[in-house]
Amino acid sequence: MDVLSCVLRTDSSDVAIICGDRSWNWRAFTARVRAAAGTLHGFGVRAGDRVAFASRPSVEHLEVALACAWIGAVFVPVDVRLSAAAVAEILSDSRPSALVASIDDARKLLGVPRALRRAVIEIEYDYERFLADAVAVPQIELDGDHPFCQLYTAGTAAGPKGVVLSHTAVAEACDVLGAATKLGTGSVSMVTAPLSGAAAFVHALAALRHGATTVLLPNPSTETLLGAVEKFQVTHAFALPSLVTAMSAGAEAAGSDLSSLRCLLYGSSPVPPSVVHACATTPLGTYMNQVYGCTEAAGVLTLLGAAEHRESAHRDRLASVGRPLPGVCLRITDPLSGAEVPVGEPGLVEVHTPHTMSRYWDRPEQTAATLSDSGWLRVGDIGFLDAEGYLFLIDRANDLIIRGGDVLYPGKIERVLCEHPLVVDAALVAVHDAQLGEMAIAFVVPAAGAAARLQEGLDSFCQEHLLPSERPCGYRFVDALPRGDSGRVLRGRLV
Repeated sequence: MDVLSCVLRTDSSDVAIICGDRSWNWRAFTARVRAAAGTLHGFGVRAGDRVAFASRPSVEHLEVALACAWIGAVFVPVDVRLSAAAVAEILSDSRPSALVASIDDARKLLGVPRALRRAVIEIEYDYERFLADAVAVPQIELDGDHPFCQLYTAGTAAGPKGVVLSHTAVAEACDVLGAATKLGTGSVSMVTAPLSGAAAFVHALAALRHGATTVLLPNPSTETLLGAVEKFQVTHAFALPSLVTAMSAGAEAAGSDLSSLRCLLYGSSPVPPSVVHACATTPLGTYMNQVYGCTEAAGVLTLLGAAEHRESAHRDRLASVGRPLPGVCLRITDPLSGAEVPVGEPGLVEVHTPHTMSRYWDRPEQTAATLSDSGWLRVGDIGFLDAEGYLFLIDRANDLIIRGGDVLYPGKIERVLCEHPLVVDAALVAVHDAQLGEMAIAFVVPAAGAAARLQEGLDSFCQEHLLPSERPCGYRFVDALPRGDSGRVLRGRLV
């Protein structure tokens, strides 16, 4: 199974892509993909070579991705919101044979690495000319295990990791997502999130594979998104949670006509249950579906459907990320023994699915630690399953604290700390201990003028609400916690 099957069509004049004020039918889009493949081949790109792409959501993003598939190259999208140093790290790690970038991004990125200076196609300037000058090249025959793309995870202490996804993995993820959201011919699917992320990228490809019209919004805002739903009669949309929240408020205030919408898919970052419930009670709640996944599984693992969002009787389920999609096997294992734990008990989230990554690029040890020989993938999250199979997330696996023979879940303890009326924010961080291996320090943001009172009362509060093994060994009061773009606490900056 390859990504190109069911995507490119020369027998249809229906609209395939809408981007801004431009649109292309399937014949034109297919011709552009073939031309882009010829362009890359003319640059010397061959099967197995990496092709980096750095730009906002655009038709070129999808064209270059599919052009890579045409000639057997590996597509490497780069998030243009990253710093120049972070982009340089990705380019250095992936070692692409060509870089496709917008003019502004190309100027920012051309300082690194120098070898790419002769292999840059500048979007909106030379891109159209290169397509016009391309020489046709035959489509290469590939098996399903051939790599289709290399998506980079967020940077860690060891740097960003390149997740290699095969043609079969991406095609399977597209088909599972398309079936779950009922994408098909006649659907109009809008993607507003950056296509460098797995979930948004797969959603866009799923629309193409199922014959839907794809609408791309390069610079989405609440107004442009709601306007696009009305203008293009959008039936399916994918957006980051922050934009869904703004849409919910904007739709009520503006009285927008959302009658065409059948599925509003959101995900890619944590969503507090209170925010989900608030959005679910607005007109958008009828269409909301939450998708949970990870880059290593093509961004698609579980779905919290529209029914759960609509039914007030199931409000507790809004704290979950839904149930596994078809073909996804999910289990929870003990962080110390590796044994599967009973329903309701927390542990490591592991999955087995046809759309799991092949490996991390050039990182065999990390691949072995994440992907077992039998195909089980450690997602990197801590969670538990309820009796009906709904998955509830608690923490990131990297944040676990092993205190002697006890496993501490920082998220649980932080939530207890934040229940104290004088605590604004809190984070638990591990520090080395010679006897127990690790101890937990709580960094606490006190309410204005409350630090002195908390110093005396916080320990007794924890004694009342936490097990002895869960209580922090000390407290440090800070003005604010450092957080990244996703909202997660940057614990490394606290010690």
